[in-house]
Amino acid sequence: MAKMPYLSVVATGYTMCQASPKYTTWLIKSHSSEMPYPNHLMYNSIPYILSYETRLFSKWQSAILADAGSTVSKQYRSFQTALIKEISRLAASIGARMISHSKGHYYTSCFIERNGQFVYINHSSGLSRIASGVRIELDSILIRTAADDKDFTGGINNYCDINGLQSVMDRLLK
Repeated sequence: MAKMPYLSVVATGYTMCQASPKYTTWLIKSHSSEMPYPNHLMYNSIPYILSYETRLFSKWQSAILADAGSTVSKQYRSFQTALIKEISRLAASIGARMISHSKGHYYTSCFIERNGQFVYINHSSGLSRIASGVRIELDSILIRTAADDKDFTGGINNYCDINGLQSVMDRLLK
């Protein structure tokens, strides 16, 4: 049986729940009742209260990928592509869009824009290189405000995991 994603509810009075594998219905358990939420209500009505373990996290967190030394391995390139797609999906879910992205030597970065406001996001695996490869850690993603899509120095550094990235993006893009 495939691992089902878990839904974490931030609001007080709710407990950890499971969601359907295809993300079609969310089951929210309170102390007194269970409430099914169809996906369209989930994203349009209450997008900031709930978060779930992403497929990206389930697949890549703590994975050890081949290290090709002075070049980036094909495995790591696959991870970078998946990361860019996930960040783009998270941005779209809050009405933002990815303006540009870069895949470098064991780092991935991008700029997200919404209503003329920008954030810069960077994930680096350079310090996670070990003898047997590169360990993927999705619990420390850098995100900060930026003046435009060329501002790499921007505002104050914030760090979050991939599961909290959507809410931090939304907060910084206000």
